[in-house]
Amino acid sequence: MLKFSIITPTYNRGEFLRGALDSVSRQGYRNYEHIIIDAMSTDETADILGSRSDIVWIREKDDGLYDAINKGISRSVGDVIVLLNSDDLLLDGALECAAVAMSRLPHVDSYCAPVEMGSVDGSTPIVRLPVPRFEELTSELFFSGIFRINGRFFRRGVFNKIGIFNNEYKVAADVDFLARCLVGGVSSASGGDPIYRYQCHEGSLTLGGSIISIDHLNELISIADDGGIVKENRAFYRRWGGWLRFYRMVRFRRWAYFVDFWSFVRKNKETLAPLMKQIFLHISSRSERRGAPY
Repeated sequence: MLKFSIITPTYNRGEFLRGALDSVSRQGYRNYEHIIIDAMSTDETADILGSRSDIVWIREKDDGLYDAINKGISRSVGDVIVLLNSDDLLLDGALECAAVAMSRLPHVDSYCAPVEMGSVDGSTPIVRLPVPRFEELTSELFFSGIFRINGRFFRRGVFNKIGIFNNEYKVAADVDFLARCLVGGVSSASGGDPIYRYQCHEGSLTLGGSIISIDHLNELISIADDGGIVKENRAFYRRWGGWLRFYRMVRFRRWAYFVDFWSFVRKNKETLAPLMKQIFLHISSRSERRGAPY
């Protein structure tokens, strides 16, 4: 019987934390541990966590979100790692759904199911994200802009093979991890009912902004450039790096980004044809990436 280790990093998220905790405690599948890594919150978080007997509570300073997640992984004992943001929810039956799927497919390293997105106050319709083809761990995922790490369940062996999150990347270490999974041959399966809900609110680290920030985009480009150093992975990372530079040029419309994009293309001419194809696919799949209301 698979044991799940649910990792939740938090800092001053008391107003949402109870919802996340309760979404786990409501699970009918009981073979799990829920590890909360609290970076010394100064709000009501300590009172909330101190009243719970169904969690493992780690309260200490950390070096950011991914350092906290790494701490949780290192102290966990489960067969499968699950990441739950402190302002999001596991939907009812999520663990049972994942347990059934991963038990039927013991050779598969990871499992991904659909996720939902909705506002905390219920003021907007719940949307299912993304369409099924963006749930698979394929190169297309990285050109879709839908990098979500949540709603993905990873067997412990993945971290032994790929490593933990690279804390040098402060805003996109999850994307770096997924890219390493892709080039490292981590197998995946997808399907089933939605198991995770992202909750929209003004302070959300995942959904608080309407577009990707320039800092996030620049870090993604750094990840692509760093990954392209290894010859065996160069084709994927360079194609992705070209796409990210194109997106930055179009989105932010600065001369320096235009120059950087065309300089990259001149140095990597083999990326131009697949890049043009990728741009067409991105434009044609725009409505799919937005998801569909229930």
